[in-house]
Amino acid sequence: MKRLLFALIIVVLLAGSFSTSPASAQSTCGTTYTVQKGDYLNSIARKCGTTASAILALNPGIKNWNIIYPGQVLKLPTGTQTSVVAGSVYIVKPGDTLSGIAALFKVSLTSVLKANPAITNANRIEKGQQIKLPEGAAQVRTVGVTPISGKAGDVITLGATGFKPNSEVDIRFGLTESTTESIGKVTTDSRGAVLQKVNVPTTAQNGKSYVFVVRSTANTAESAVSNTFTLGGTTATVNKEYIVVSGDSLRKIADRFDTTVAAILALNAKITNPNLIYVGQRITVPVGQSVAAVALIPNTGLPGSKIVVVADGFPANQNVDVRLELQGTSTVVVVDGKTDVSGYMKMEVTLPSSAKAGEKWVVRVLTTDLAKKVEAVSGTFTVK
Repeated sequence: MKRLLFALIIVVLLAGSFSTSPASAQSTCGTTYTVQKGDYLNSIARKCGTTASAILALNPGIKNWNIIYPGQVLKLPTGTQTSVVAGSVYIVKPGDTLSGIAALFKVSLTSVLKANPAITNANRIEKGQQIKLPEGAAQVRTVGVTPISGKAGDVITLGATGFKPNSEVDIRFGLTESTTESIGKVTTDSRGAVLQKVNVPTTAQNGKSYVFVVRSTANTAESAVSNTFTLGGTTATVNKEYIVVSGDSLRKIADRFDTTVAAILALNAKITNPNLIYVGQRITVPVGQSVAAVALIPNTGLPGSKIVVVADGFPANQNVDVRLELQGTSTVVVVDGKTDVSGYMKMEVTLPSSAKAGEKWVVRVLTTDLAKKVEAVSGTFTVK
């Protein structure tokens, strides 16, 4: 494979010092776990005091993090780790929770929130989000990439933690950990971390999922595997029927199946409140549809109706235009909005009282401050 050039990004990281007291990274379940009926990676991670990301990193044979089976034996984090310098960056993977990340690095949730003041809701983080680690975080080898899908030749961000400071590491790319090939070598910073822009090899094929591996050139046993990166273009969205269990929310379900709240709402017109679902409820989940999406609640009503607009999968903390448009005309009502730290927004718009029965309206949400706009359009709202 042709060696690709890397473009370094400038990363501002918090200053800190190595902790002298080691912190255990050992799972509370031991070194392995046998999957039981009804288990999924997040539930195992919570049960064993680790994260889905850490389990995935140790089990590269898992090709789809939504698919595990009873009787499968999973490796779990084990051993004793030293501490990393405060400020190393962890890239959130699908299925991660902030409390789970804190558990992985053996620090308190409070300390993670303190190191990340932009996070205003501990229950809301987004895949691809960069989390600064606080002082005393355990030195755990991890690799994450964002975004998690795209096309060959795209420039994406790769973050790694837990390697030796100022040491050379090999960045590799392939369908599985055992079939990766080198695409370049870089040196870790004084924290043993990497935060780097890399190119997706042009040889990557549409419809397939790949992983990035970061591996020490001095000791190939020191390595970590990223979350999957899926090449778009040929893979259709798969819809799955899901039964809500205790503790679920639409956000948790969306994260579990690598989709968005808005995409779920668009397929489930009977959900009239995105914050309210119940145990036993059957919902349709569009697996892997993590792109920007917009949903309307309700999708039909009288002139002057209040319409709840839910947008998800957008860039975080971005100003957006919310455009209520009458299909086939130039009639537009524009309202200002802003996504939160996870790229989510919920707001209410009012259908004009002059709207007529039979008309179909849509809501277009688009960013206003980015050089390359991100936008998505809802399904139709039909006037009664």
